[in-house]
Parts: sequence; structure tokens; C-alpha cells
Amino acid sequence: MKSPKIEIFSDRNFVIDKKAIKKIVNQILSLVDRRFENISINFVNDNQLLEMNIKHLNHNYYTDILTFTFSDDSISTEIFISFERAFENSKKYKTTFEEEILRLISHGILHSTGLNDQTRSEKLKMRKVENKILNSIEKLKFIKKFKVNDKWQSM
Repeated sequence: MKSPKIEIFSDRNFVIDKKAIKKIVNQILSLVDRRFENISINFVNDNQLLEMNIKHLNHNYYTDILTFTFSDDSISTEIFISFERAFENSKKYKTTFEEEILRLISHGILHSTGLNDQTRSEKLKMRKVENKILNSIEKLKFIKKFKVNDKWQSM
């Protein structure tokens, strides 16, 4: 089976190890029962994701992730993650910043395979599969430094 093309794009305020993220994405893809042709993960700021949320979904609020999927036999998907929202969520949910980013990457990939989280039971199923993925992958360090609230932070 042909490996998918994986592209990682990052805002200048979120400095990451793209090779490590690609390795993690390949691990996640090996755990899902769908073939991917292309996957693009874009780390953006809150305002960029808010603009996309308004434009594409007519939702006027901040979100942590948007996933756009194009599918025939194989899946092409674009995932947009707000690193600022992920940072805030990591504090809110008492987890590490990298763990929250990994959860969001898994979440976007699972959405691409058709898993939804609109109802309570769908949310529970999504969380269960996310946890299974997070417990099955190698936790590589990938965040080098980031800027939130005009302050640079190092990992």
C-alpha cells in the first residue's frame, strides 16, 4: 500500500519539528481503517481559524480544529488546528500542550474517516477512539517554541 503524502504547515509563532509530526501522523494512520492519499495539517492562530469558521461554517466563534475532507476510494484531508486554542485547552483539561495537539490531530483524522461528535454518544465514541490512539503511539517531542499572548515559550 502506498504511503500518503503528508504536509505540515505552521504559523511563524509555532515552531515545530515537522519530521516528528509526520512520524506521529503515520503512526495514527496505521491505526485507522481507511486509506489516505493526502493529509495536510496546518497550525494556525485563533484569528485565522475564526475567519475560516465564519467563512466555511457560518460559525462566529473560536474553535480548536476544522477538518475538510475530500473522499473517493482514498481520503484527502486538510486539518487546521489553532495552536493558541490547543494551548488554552491543555490548561483547561490539565494535560500537556503536546498531548492536546496529538488529540486534535487524531480528532481531525477520525473526522476524515467519517467519525462524528455531534451527539453525546458520538462524542463518547470519539473520545474512546482518541484515547486508544494516544495510548498506542510513540510520544515524540515536536514543539520547539511558541508564542502565545505575545510571549515566547519553549518546550
